[in-house]
Amino acid sequence: MAELLKRRYDLSALKVRLLADADPPSVRCELELTREHQTEPVASWQVPATELGLPPVLDCETSHGTGYEFRLPATMAAELAEAVRGAALPERPLWLHLVRPYGHLGLVPWEQLLVPVLPVPVLRLPDFVVEPVRSRRAVTVALCADDGPGDLAEQADLVGRLAAAIVGAIPLPTTLHIFPTAQLYELLRHVKSPVDRADRVLLHDPAAIGDDTSGTGADLAPVYAGSTDSAVGQHRNVWLTWMRDALCGHGVDVVHFVAGAVLRLDQGALALSDNPADPTDSGLSVVSTAALTRFLLQVGAWGCGFTSPPGNPSEMGLRLVATAVAELRPTTLVHHEARLDPEMRALADGYRLMASPEPALPPTDGAVFVYCQPFQVATEPGRSEQTGAAAAPSDKVRGLVADTAATPTWVSASQRFVEQYEWRLHQWRDNEPAPPQLTDGVAKALELIQGVVDRYAEAPAAAPENPPPSVVDISDAPGDPEVPR
Repeated sequence: MAELLKRRYDLSALKVRLLADADPPSVRCELELTREHQTEPVASWQVPATELGLPPVLDCETSHGTGYEFRLPATMAAELAEAVRGAALPERPLWLHLVRPYGHLGLVPWEQLLVPVLPVPVLRLPDFVVEPVRSRRAVTVALCADDGPGDLAEQADLVGRLAAAIVGAIPLPTTLHIFPTAQLYELLRHVKSPVDRADRVLLHDPAAIGDDTSGTGADLAPVYAGSTDSAVGQHRNVWLTWMRDALCGHGVDVVHFVAGAVLRLDQGALALSDNPADPTDSGLSVVSTAALTRFLLQVGAWGCGFTSPPGNPSEMGLRLVATAVAELRPTTLVHHEARLDPEMRALADGYRLMASPEPALPPTDGAVFVYCQPFQVATEPGRSEQTGAAAAPSDKVRGLVADTAATPTWVSASQRFVEQYEWRLHQWRDNEPAPPQLTDGVAKALELIQGVVDRYAEAPAAAPENPPPSVVDISDAPGDPEVPR
């Protein structure tokens, strides 16, 4: 799919491939230019992985915190910068293409290495061509805010600055749901709204976990340590179940996680507090990338964000989580290093690109990396007419997702499921040739699903003006001078 995007949009790209069988294991980087839909290699470099800072075997202790000290060899950096300066168009970004299987390459902070030496912005090339249907009227963001080691007031301040940056960068009316731990909740519920615009900021009380607080009498799934998702045989995560149930059947557009990560068995995983409602519980709940992608599908999200907070147990692990999620399903994704972006300007630039209904400029700071489609970038060619879909949504469903303030979760989730398998169909047809009986059968099944959604989809009833007791609207809450800012 990435190769198709290069040809379709005439992109400049840096293709990065792990040569695990080489002696010693090496990394091959190729600068490619595509003009008139023909790709031409311009320059290439092959360096031992250890010269980039990648060890043959990851050491658990060294993987903690900021992790390994990664670097670009000086000669390669100078030659790459000169090649980009001479060959690429100066106003257009360089697209980073990590070729699967990329292994440990997902741990490397490529933007932090490339942006300071290149004369152009850097974006990441997704491996899908399906365009998710998105709202053109309003945006709903769910912010999962875990606490960690260190000063709680500083962590609450970080959440406030993140909220202001995210909402301020989205050029549509925005509702932000904040899901914090009990300790963060007590600080945040008294502070002045972090958002200056007339958008809603709703703060959810973790004490309500497992309760039906919606006032609708909905049959919410119980949350307890042994509960499982019968469809996949996986233990439910308290955070993900809480967020899903608290949204009361309304889908969200973007889910953003402020949380640490762990790196184990060469895989990254999100590390959340075991019980956000209990401030004395010091346990951790590890959430796999598979569980995250299922959750994003369940709530109907087309976008995802990750912020690596100061004191993250494994910055490398969170980078690997973000990279894996972007590779597992069609999504637009932002990853953000908070310690490198204290003013949140890079995060705002990333969200402006991710959530704007019109093409926007790419971020120019290595503190973020963004996976997005080329037509979302103002300096790239516009939306391709060739994109197509195996089962395009009806005008009714497209209008319901794109033009209503709140889409029912089941409708947006069904649409994301169809988009997921449209992407799979593209893969099967282009990269992994499959029997026509298989691809035709899947295409017909997707059309059937779209027909069922079209038949039963209706706009949701208007949300109540007053949130349920477990939710505090802090959009214009008065400040409390006794609470540290």
